[in-house]
Order: sequence, then structure tokens, then C-alpha cells
Amino acid sequence: MNKETADTLSDQIYQMYLNTLPARSLRKNFIHRKGGVAGFSQDAIRVLADNGFKQSRQQARLDHMDILDNHLEGIKKSTLSSCLIMSRWTE
Repeated sequence: MNKETADTLSDQIYQMYLNTLPARSLRKNFIHRKGGVAGFSQDAIRVLADNGFKQSRQQARLDHMDILDNHLEGIKKSTLSSCLIMSRWTE
């Protein structure tokens, strides 16, 4: 496979990946636009604010997701142990 074909294939795979992401994902900005669709907004301040919001949301998720996952796991374990205790009482 030559370099041009490999690059095209790689880009197509990346575009397919981008299309699977949620609508609010920051990476959606990298999808190739279809013919006839405007490619940018004249309102640079709005675009900057929108991208800043998306980036801050993503950064917050990266910073705190492991903590939230740990708390959820603890809640699941606590709930399971409570259910086991209650089932022993009802026997």
C-alpha cells in the first residue's frame, strides 16, 4: 500500500471514529464538512466561547472521573452488602 492510500485510509477510519462520538464532543469539530456546507463562523467570539466550554467540560471529566467512579463503586458495594444483610433478616 503506498503512502497516499495509507493516509486516505487512516483519515477515513478517523472520520468514522469521530462520527461515533456524542454530539457535544470537542472532537466533532474535526469532522470533514460536506460540500456546500459553510466551514466556519464569522462570530469568532462565539466560537471561542463554545470551544472553551467544551474543553473545560472535557478537562473536568478527565480530572474527576476516577474519583466519581470510585464513589459509584463504593455505593454499589454498600448497596449489595445492605441487601445481603436485609435478606438474612427476612429469612
